[in-house]
Amino acid sequence: MTKKPSYKELEQKVKQLEKEAVELKQAEDALRNSEVRFQQIAENALEWIWEVDTNGLYTYASPVVERILGYTPEEIVGQKHFYDFFHLENKKQLKKAAFEVFAKKESFREFINCNIHKNGDTVWLSTSGIPLLDEQGNLLGYRGADTDITDKKQAEEALSKRAEEFAALYETSLDITRPHVLSSLLETIVERAAQLLTCPSGGMYLCDPDRKEVCCVVSYKTSQDYTGTVLKYGEGASGVVAQTKEPLIIDDYRIWSKRAAVYDKDQPFTSVISVPMIWQDDVIGV
Repeated sequence: MTKKPSYKELEQKVKQLEKEAVELKQAEDALRNSEVRFQQIAENALEWIWEVDTNGLYTYASPVVERILGYTPEEIVGQKHFYDFFHLENKKQLKKAAFEVFAKKESFREFINCNIHKNGDTVWLSTSGIPLLDEQGNLLGYRGADTDITDKKQAEEALSKRAEEFAALYETSLDITRPHVLSSLLETIVERAAQLLTCPSGGMYLCDPDRKEVCCVVSYKTSQDYTGTVLKYGEGASGVVAQTKEPLIIDDYRIWSKRAAVYDKDQPFTSVISVPMIWQDDVIGV
């Protein structure tokens, strides 16, 4: 037969339950206050604050994401994985590197990654994050922050490009002052120009102002060797530049109205940029 608890025991039990209820309420209030503080910090930070689960699916995204990537938090949370925004050129590599960090439950800082904005623009981000663990040390996900470093990255790339240009100009100036076979020197100049512009091929035409003609003297990595090809002033890109003394950019040479007939059969060019070489106000080549 079960013994009934005494009044004193019941009173003690009630007091214990009341104490536990107060402690639970305090814990809930502390957690709620902590969440409110986190949300206030996240929503007022300059960085984009986020959380993802172990699969990389976003479980939280602060409003700053719309300024950085063009998406609202509602379009991301539960809809997108962190790697969905990576640029296709390095998506596989960056995704692998990120999940290797996840597997080790490591914090990380300044993980530089290239992303695609909703409008298609390139966005460079510097990402830092910490693992979220339960009481047993199991990984629940990651919390982190992304800083938009696109302007900095573009400035670095522009500086690097300018350094390449100065180096090429310096090397060219040295070549000009050295004893050199002229044809070899001209080909070197065209080759460097093509490399600076990341173009697959290039050419150089020298002007004959008396005949009003330009003659191809360098044909660098073109589908055929066009050395010796002569164009009249106003004919083709080089002929037009020789005549106008102005640079010319053509999106598609194959449909350009002033293209040279000599190239129609092979159609070796698509996008073309032509610039005049000027000496004492006269165009000497293109």
